[in-house]
Amino acid sequence: MVETADVPALVTIAGLYLALLFLIAWAIGNAPKVAGLVRHPLVYTLALGVYASSWSYFGNVGFAKEHGLLFLGTPMGKTLAIMLGPVVWGRVLGLTRDHQLTSVADLYAFRYRSRRVGFLVTLVSLVASLPYLAQQVRAVVDSLGAVTGVRASSILGLGFCGTLALFAILFGTRDVSPRVQDDGLTAALAFESLVKLSALLAVGVAALAGFGGLGGLSAWLAAHPEATRELHAHAQDGGPWTSLALLSFGTAFLLPRQFHIAFAEGTTARSLRVAAWAFPLYHLLFNLPILPILWAGVAAHSAGDPDFYVITVAHASGSPALAAFAFLGGVSASSAMVLVTLLALSAMCLNYFVNPVVLGMRPGTPERDLRRWLLWARRALIGVLALASWGTYEVLKSDRALIEWGIGSFVAIAQFVPGLVGVLFWRRATASGVLVGLAAGIVVWIPTSLVPLFRAAPMASPLAAMDALTFATFASLSINVLLFGVVSLLFRPKGGEEEAAAICVDGGPAKPAAPARSQDELQARLAPFIGAKLAADVTERAVEDLGIAAQGASPLSLRRLGERVEQNLSGILGPLFARLVVQGSIHAGGGAPPLDEPRSTRDSRIPDSGSAPPGIALELDTVRWFLSALIDDLPLGVCALDQERRIVLYNRTMEGLTGVPVRAAEGTQIVDLPSPWGESLGTMVVSKGHADVEITLPVSGAPRSLRVQRSAVEIPGAQRAFGVPGQAGLVLLIEDTTERRALETQLTRQDRLASIGRLAAGAAHEIGNPLANISSIAQNLRHETNLDDVRAGGVEIVEQVKRINAIVRALLSFGRSGSLAAPVRASIGVTALVDDAVKFVRLDRAAKHLVWENRCEPEHTVFGDRQQLQQVLVNVLTNAADASPKAGSVIIESVADGAALTLRVVDEGPGPPPEMLDRVFEPFVTSKDASAGTGLGLYIAYSIVRDHGGTIAIEREGGARTVVSVRLPAREHQ
Repeated sequence: MVETADVPALVTIAGLYLALLFLIAWAIGNAPKVAGLVRHPLVYTLALGVYASSWSYFGNVGFAKEHGLLFLGTPMGKTLAIMLGPVVWGRVLGLTRDHQLTSVADLYAFRYRSRRVGFLVTLVSLVASLPYLAQQVRAVVDSLGAVTGVRASSILGLGFCGTLALFAILFGTRDVSPRVQDDGLTAALAFESLVKLSALLAVGVAALAGFGGLGGLSAWLAAHPEATRELHAHAQDGGPWTSLALLSFGTAFLLPRQFHIAFAEGTTARSLRVAAWAFPLYHLLFNLPILPILWAGVAAHSAGDPDFYVITVAHASGSPALAAFAFLGGVSASSAMVLVTLLALSAMCLNYFVNPVVLGMRPGTPERDLRRWLLWARRALIGVLALASWGTYEVLKSDRALIEWGIGSFVAIAQFVPGLVGVLFWRRATASGVLVGLAAGIVVWIPTSLVPLFRAAPMASPLAAMDALTFATFASLSINVLLFGVVSLLFRPKGGEEEAAAICVDGGPAKPAAPARSQDELQARLAPFIGAKLAADVTERAVEDLGIAAQGASPLSLRRLGERVEQNLSGILGPLFARLVVQGSIHAGGGAPPLDEPRSTRDSRIPDSGSAPPGIALELDTVRWFLSALIDDLPLGVCALDQERRIVLYNRTMEGLTGVPVRAAEGTQIVDLPSPWGESLGTMVVSKGHADVEITLPVSGAPRSLRVQRSAVEIPGAQRAFGVPGQAGLVLLIEDTTERRALETQLTRQDRLASIGRLAAGAAHEIGNPLANISSIAQNLRHETNLDDVRAGGVEIVEQVKRINAIVRALLSFGRSGSLAAPVRASIGVTALVDDAVKFVRLDRAAKHLVWENRCEPEHTVFGDRQQLQQVLVNVLTNAADASPKAGSVIIESVADGAALTLRVVDEGPGPPPEMLDRVFEPFVTSKDASAGTGLGLYIAYSIVRDHGGTIAIEREGGARTVVSVRLPAREHQ
């Protein structure tokens, strides 16, 4: 061993190493030019190496000694966790980045809209982390003793905790918001990851060298078969592979320190993609030396503590430098874990232990400096946590393996996994379910995992310890999952849980708090609770981030400003208090309202309650929430424009149609939307033509038929709602009619075919007569010798053939199917249109006995699609023929009325029964027998007329006649 006199030297080396970390963090933090290098994905991956604490550095060797290959269970779980990055990590990153969530407690409190959930998650994290922090203190103290051969004083552990607390205070609390990215801290953590990896690999190389290389190691293993036999023994017994993998999977990103590095330190999606392969590679390299070090330790000093074989092997190499380097590697592994855990836990405790008390009090004056108070409160919390870590180490002193301390913490942190499923995947999950499930899981964890750590000695059988781990893991998680699911299903979500579930599970946009009418009003709203200085700072930072005018901002910009201020405050106060402060729900007289059922303040884009009395304001907020939900969930695209043609309202259906996110669209000019939407809708806005048009545009790459309706609106309070006086501008309603048009086209075609089938007998009779004439004339021509008679017979045959051709053409023309494309519309003479329809209807034998009178004026025209309007007339005339008595008459006349023309079809039938008169244009409504009609004829006529911008009506006239009036545009609208 190193001489006792070297203890001060090693302590000095460790102190200098920590000072070097200070220097790195300070230098990088004050060198903006290297920010791009520090934020490289590989640096992020190395910072994630904070996961490799003293458990991985020292404890894995001892774990392999006692439990063989089971030590690989934790790397397997970590690898699985990072490989699921797009499914889990990526979604958590999106939530934390969009809503400024800095911890697991923030994530859960935001999703379940409950301060109690955040409080319980913080409490569990604190209780679970203290034994783990104590493990790091023990690792440093005992590794120093292993190097020197003299048991080090626990006062060194206090100095270690105090030094790291100072580091955390200096470099982790320079800003009131823990969300502010600290490049210096990230660089220091990445450097520590390189140091501990290099030290472990160096000891591994020394272990191989001690055997004389790989050949010597193989020879030693052949001479000691029990070495490999023991490795496989526990794995072959089954062992808690699943438990270890599950625990390491959850803690890979739910441990406070892991969550902080993975998501709170300026992480990007690119960094996650690189970490998906680089993080497993790092841990592969970290675990490569474990077995050579284990075997070298057994060979050199089998009676020593296997947890510190890393030190034993380094000393056995005969190199004091390697022994010191191995010691520094352990210091690096422990210090990184302690440092980040202190930062993460202090932020969680501040948000859920301290802030509720401070902000729940009666607010002070706007001059209160909440920023300064929060900074010192967090610094004090760091000191208290560091002292608690050392105190826990003193209480838990024992000969237990380092890994047992860590596993106890892992089982507690794993209780967050069921709640995470609710955060990301299960909308029905509720705060009540999380609270009951998590509390029950911890109740089981205390006697099965925490209490055993206080025993003086570990279990006699290593296998018994692993069986206890399996029991603790699955017993606690089973009761947690069961109660979480049952309670969530028994009690419906309340407060804002459904809205938060839509945000987290479905990726919907968050609804900002009620906006202020000006930046000054927003600052005045914040000042009584967070102080004038902090209120000014957060609003000015939001103004700078958004690039909006400090004064005279539009209502839309002010809405975005309120949202950004809320996000910035979320990193300072937590998401729930941030929302309550921004929307002014912390009342001067009574402190903060309960946070477990916060008001839902979905921004309805209509005037807020302003200075209304509290009761009326609550009702107005309820109406605003309802209107917002209604507009967002409409199956119609809704786009409202102000007088300058800027978009002030844009619902989710519009987002789905255009592919332009709501936040990107609002505030922009309508013509600035991506092609072809900007051009098409911009033309629609400025056009003086018809306010209801059909257009075809690509939606998700496929052409869709869209109906666009335009309306000018003028509402009271438009100045406050949209930022324009008196008139709010235009509203566009966009309906995707592709499926409806396809269905109507199909019904129309079926109706045509049904009409053709019905009239087939009459058509056959019509064709039969000229065919008989042709046959008779042809037979007579065989005996004719007079050339004039032959010619006359030929002329008659040609006339009869023309008659047949006209009937066949009528059938073919009427039987042509429609198209999904927009109809081809033009001016059509109604006289010819009616003649063609009558000609077709008269193919029915019943219609031949009627008198048909076309009294339409030759100069009258309608504007529309000829084929569709012919379908309308055929359907109406067929109904008239069916209703008319034999030898009755059907009159068709036209009446001009300015820009419209009305076609009147008058028959002598009884008309529909009075009780059916209001429903005759509905589908499948008919007074005929089932064998005589389907009830679709008038419905199809109604649909076609409506699409042409016209109307159709049926009424009794004079008691003896039925009149169907079809009103259509006479010309194209300009």
